[in-house]
Amino acid sequence: MTVLELRDLVIGKLRGNGVLSALHHELSQFLDVSEGLFVEVVLTDASRIPEALRAMDEVIVELQKQHVSLQHVVRAIWQVDSVENKGVAYGSQGVPKSAVSFAVRLSSGNRQTVVRVDVSVMALDGLKTALGIGEGSGAWESVGAPVLNSLVRDYVEYQLGEGGLSYWDPIKFPVRDLSAAGMSYLLHKRRESLPIGVGPKA
Repeated sequence: MTVLELRDLVIGKLRGNGVLSALHHELSQFLDVSEGLFVEVVLTDASRIPEALRAMDEVIVELQKQHVSLQHVVRAIWQVDSVENKGVAYGSQGVPKSAVSFAVRLSSGNRQTVVRVDVSVMALDGLKTALGIGEGSGAWESVGAPVLNSLVRDYVEYQLGEGGLSYWDPIKFPVRDLSAAGMSYLLHKRRESLPIGVGPKA
């Protein structure tokens, strides 16, 4: 089966399940890779994922008849609506963690969800060092806290932007951890837009 034939088959099944209108044509992929055929279905509305999954089940049945293997991903485009600092983070057993928890509200078409991002104390220390904010400095509330909120947004948007087999499903996996290494990466990307007068030393 060619890639064009695969695309036509998938499009037909999506149309038959009434979900073609939610397909993001530019981000969706139909590929022939070394492991076989690969399809990435990207939707503009996460509430339509169940229909898209049914469509892909039908595609797999058709391909099995032809002894063709297929890897596939069905995901949605999410946007970050808000980021809120919730204070000390707690683990699954209710034990406090060395981290600060953020509630991040997401939306995708008619579907909304809330994910939690736990920012480690080491990540916070890295941010304070980068901004030149010492312990007990009054600059944290006016400078550091807004930058932290913005970086948490950046982190979530970056995670959501990853496609392919490594994509993040915020509904299935609603908790993420922002480590010191992750903070360092975000600061490197944002080094030109950090508040004037502070920032990582060269």
